[in-house]
Amino acid sequence: MEITGDDSIQEVIIDEGNDIIETTLEGDTLKISNKSFRKIFFNYFESQQCVKIRLPRNTPSVEIKLVSGDLSAKNLQSNFSVSIVSGDVRISDLTGKLNVNALSGDISIDKFNGELEVVTKSGDIKLENSKIKGQLKTYSGDIVTRSVDFEGFKISTFSGDLELESASFQGNGEISTYFGDIHVNGDLSNVYVKADTLHGNIDIRGTKPYNESLNKGENVNEIIAKTKSGDICVKDTSKGG
Repeated sequence: MEITGDDSIQEVIIDEGNDIIETTLEGDTLKISNKSFRKIFFNYFESQQCVKIRLPRNTPSVEIKLVSGDLSAKNLQSNFSVSIVSGDVRISDLTGKLNVNALSGDISIDKFNGELEVVTKSGDIKLENSKIKGQLKTYSGDIVTRSVDFEGFKISTFSGDLELESASFQGNGEISTYFGDIHVNGDLSNVYVKADTLHGNIDIRGTKPYNESLNKGENVNEIIAKTKSGDICVKDTSKGG
């Protein structure tokens, strides 16, 4: 399924897949298409069927449920919620609130601005070129972020590596994995780091370790990085290091 926000339209337009989509309205929840709507609800079918849908870019709320199939969504200013059993999710150019819950599949997000909660039981999470507050979580998989400004966050996986590249921080956060390595680099000039590993090495460069007696009035953010089995590497590159 491909969903695209379009500033030039005022209603849902189904470019492909109209012959396999029902158009029924239940309360304020519209299944697929209607000219007057508050929410859009997709309860989906087989993965091989092709559906392309255009929505008004500022649709207030979009709610999607997929059993099997990949989802691509872009260019929206909405509260966007996705529940998927099996399939990959790709989201780009989204402003608002984002909630993604997947049982199996990779999740890729680019150019997002807002609050989010992204959870997959089995799969990788990739986040790029964004400004976020919220949670990224996978039980089995890696989490990689690039060029992300974090305003307050929790990033976790049970089995997998965590990599935050070219990151900046405007709030406190926690990064944790049970089996895996943690790598963080970026602008850490305003960050204190508390790192803990049971079996592994810790390497913190260019920023100060967490200090319990830190003056709370200082303009600094506290990041906790922890793993049971793995290495932790944190590097401040704001001065070209």
